[in-house]
Amino acid sequence: MIREATLDDIPAIMEMGRSMAQESPRFARLEWSERKVAKLLRTMILAPAALVLVADEGGAFFLGIATEHWMSTDKVAADYAIYVSPERRGSALASAMIDRYKAWAIEQGAKVITLGISTGVHPERTAVLFERKGFTRCAVTFEVENVHGS
Repeated sequence: MIREATLDDIPAIMEMGRSMAQESPRFARLEWSERKVAKLLRTMILAPAALVLVADEGGAFFLGIATEHWMSTDKVAADYAIYVSPERRGSALASAMIDRYKAWAIEQGAKVITLGISTGVHPERTAVLFERKGFTRCAVTFEVENVHGS
């Protein structure tokens, strides 16, 4: 069902990533960089301190890292993205990816494991899932739009 990605999965993850960005009211205004995303995915797939998951049957991916916190030698784990395509939402994919991420983060020695919601797509519904998976709300994010008039 859920497995670690290989380099062969990069095109599919990129396609889903573009869909995620286009669906997001926050990210749709940002320019998509094929080159940057491909480089990031390749680096993450090959790095032991990164986790890239995909659904065998498609429609979902997860990107996460484990690294020392900027102010500590303690390791922390954080997600870059978790995405389930609209037609696969409500399935067990997100739950399974979160379980794999938590287990991996513990194996990496992470003292703190975080997950965030930054797309603006169904934030309350997603928060309920995260809370059911053992996460607690701990932060708030703010932004200033159109800083450069774009």
